[in-house]
Amino acid sequence: MVDVRDVAKIHVQALTHPDVANNHFILLGTTLQSFANSTRILKNAQYKGPSILIAADFLIRIMSIFSRDAKGFLGLLGSSVCANNSMTFKILDWDPIPFEKSILKSTSVVKKLLN
Repeated sequence: MVDVRDVAKIHVQALTHPDVANNHFILLGTTLQSFANSTRILKNAQYKGPSILIAADFLIRIMSIFSRDAKGFLGLLGSSVCANNSMTFKILDWDPIPFEKSILKSTSVVKKLLN
């Protein structure tokens, strides 16, 4: 997960930088993050609502028999995304916004919109 502000910044740089022709730039944080980690960050910041409980894989498999929503998660069980983002750091000198800062900022914006 990366901050949308980083996505916008890299798009602008990719359109204006002289050395980026015919290259693809992957935006992927420096460490893999999970939704469970996102909820921990929110709980630590005193947000109410997000659960930090993690459902066991077998429970999701059982629930998928009865729920279309749960069935949609079956393909994600045990998976993670890995990619090489070294060109983004090297050519565009990317300094990603820290994950915790991104989650907290996003949450505060959504909270303002809902109020």
